[in-house]
Formats: sequence, C-alpha cells, structure tokens
Amino acid sequence: MRVLLLVFGFFVGFLTATTAQSQARDYNAFCNMANFDTPLRETHIIIDAALITTEVDKPLGENRIWRQRVANLLDVSNQGALNRWGARERVSVSVAEGDGSGLKRIFSGCVPLYSVEEQKKLNEATGPLERFIGRDWERKHKKNIDDFRRSLTFSMVLAARDLKKAKKKLAFTESGIGQALVRGYRASHEYGTPRIIILTDLSFYDIKHADMKTARIAGREDAAKWGADLGRSEVHILGADGKTSSSTKEYIKSLFLSAQGEVLTISGLSGALLMENIPESVHVYQGTVTFPDGDYPVIMRLALDQNRRAVNSWIEIQSDQLRFVPFDGALSCVDEESCTFLETGNFAQVWTDTPSGDPEFVNWMPFVGFRDMKFEITEGKIEGIITDSSGYVPGMEDGLKFKLVLMPDGTYR
Repeated sequence: MRVLLLVFGFFVGFLTATTAQSQARDYNAFCNMANFDTPLRETHIIIDAALITTEVDKPLGENRIWRQRVANLLDVSNQGALNRWGARERVSVSVAEGDGSGLKRIFSGCVPLYSVEEQKKLNEATGPLERFIGRDWERKHKKNIDDFRRSLTFSMVLAARDLKKAKKKLAFTESGIGQALVRGYRASHEYGTPRIIILTDLSFYDIKHADMKTARIAGREDAAKWGADLGRSEVHILGADGKTSSSTKEYIKSLFLSAQGEVLTISGLSGALLMENIPESVHVYQGTVTFPDGDYPVIMRLALDQNRRAVNSWIEIQSDQLRFVPFDGALSCVDEESCTFLETGNFAQVWTDTPSGDPEFVNWMPFVGFRDMKFEITEGKIEGIITDSSGYVPGMEDGLKFKLVLMPDGTYR
C-alpha cells in the first residue's frame, strides 16, 4: 500500500508542479550534517527518456511504472530502507536525454536516514519533556521524510515535461541513453564510491548476437568506440524481461565493464537489486607489479564494508594500455596494523569471453586473466601476489608480485 500512496502523490501534486516549475527543488537538509559521519557512496538513478511519455496538462498512465519504481527505490519511511541506502547517502535522479545530449538532473539530495546506532544515541539524548511536547527527534524525522518525498514528487512530475525525442532501434552505444552517458555522466568520487541504477528497456535497442562469446567480444569492441567513462562504478540495470537473451545480458556486462562499470544486476523494471553493503572505509594504494620484462604501475581502490568485505573495489595496471578489474574478497586482521586479504571471486576472469567455459589466459586481460589475488597490509603498505592454479607466466612461476603504499587522502578518479 505504501508504494501506491507514494505514486498517488505524483498525481495530487501534478497541477501545482507543472504550473510552477520553480517549486521543484532538491533536498539537502541531510547533507553535511554536523556531528554525523558522511557516507562513502553516492548513487545516481538514471531514467531512459525512451521510457517516458511526454505530459502537458495531466498525468498519463504510461508513466506510472517508472515513477512507481523510483518512488519505491527512494521510499525511506521504514527501517528496511537502511538495506538499500546508507545514512544520509547522496543521491541524484536524472533523465538521459532522448537525443543523447546529456543527463538532465531533476533531483539531488541526501536520503533522510539515521543508522541504527545513531537512532539509539538520539533516543538516549531525548528527554520525556521533548516527547511530551512533540519535539522529539522521531517526529522531526517524520517531517524530514515527508519533505524529502515532496521534493521528489515535484521532480518526478517535471521529468515528463519538455522531452527530446528518443532514439530507439539503434545500437545501445548510439542510442539516446548511450550517448547521454558519454556526454553527461562523470563520477566525481567526491561523495564516495559511485553506484548507478539505470531504468530502461533493453528491447528498445538493437542488441543481437549469435552466442555469449560473440556478444562479449562485441561489447568490448563497441566500448572502445563508445567513449563512456563510468568511473569504476557498480551498475544495476533495470530493463530486462523474460525475452532478454543471455547473449544480450553478456553484451551489456562486457560493454559496461570495458567502460569501467561492473554490472551487478540485470533485471526487469520492477526487479530486485543485488544489494551491496555501503563502504565504511575507502583507501587508495599505489605501487608496481612485476612482470618478466619489468615493473608496471598499479593503483588500487580498496573499499570495505562493516564486515571487512570488499565492495566496489578495483585494481588497475598501466602497461601498453590501462587495464582494470573489480575484485571481491575479505580482509582478516590480527590487529589494526596487520591484515590479510583473500580474493574470493574469479578476479581477472571477469573479462573472459567464455564465462561458462574453462579459464583463458591471454595478454589483453588484466594480469593475464589470473583468478587468485592475496595480499597483506602492514602499517599502510601492501605486499601481494596474483596467481592461478591452472597456469603461470614464464619466468614468474611463483606468481605476479606487487607492492603498494597507502596514498594519504588519495582519490581514485
């Protein structure tokens, strides 16, 4: 019922919002709050203009589904919202212009949420008199949530106005949303690691490949011509349906990975997102990795959640060209100054053209496609090794060794 009420809010406010565009506003009350930690993730919700039907003087049913989805994503009225959002996480909502000219931001702000620990402290600091006269933090918080919802409502209404005609039935990279991402998306990293949620319909676009291997090769090749830079973002695409082929999904994963975005979700517009925890720490390390012909520069972003698991973490090597790979794993610490990290995914095999086949080790892959990475952190210094039980680099039979040092206040852009 809550989602229906949220969507109904769009219709109640429609005439007011459309007759006074200046009333649409962002919500910044929970940004940069004194005495509260700043979250280490920023989320960008991007709506494909091809989903939107232009409205002039009344709401249209064709726009109900995407509006309902955005409202559902940004419903912060219950404790479950902390599974989707960090306390005070910065969020923006944009429309990918149909002609590919860029992203039109329609809303930005910080979600009005306190962590569970912060709620306990606020309860302890609230006296009986404050509760009696209605000035306790919970009542103020309810008003904050209402104000946040109201600001979002106005913005969602304006999203369907003054639209540029969308390009459909083109290759994804040449479409309105594809070109809008090239021209309009920049991950600043100023507010933490970037997360992108895209609302689209993949059936609008010409993505047809004979098999998964062909699709993944095409995705990598198209990305080289595309020009998008997703800034090492985690990506969730809500735009598939039961008819979306496996080859289409693999094409999208390969395309976005080559543009520095790791696709974690491909589902329907109303589908569930794969929920990654928000980072509690983000550090940047820099150094070198040794190959038989010399040392090559390496940079790593290590973002860890409250369980010391890696989230949206990346490592890149500069050799004949820049090569990069997201990684998963966990940090085990003896104390605060001595920790060991073990990668638990397939590491560089995320690049393989045959994801369901045997591993392949080729020079164009980062770290030649090896699947295992382990390193130790001691007093801000990393020493590690990248290996694979199925192969080795001649002359480096023990693995590819790397050494990195912590960059104070470093930003991985």
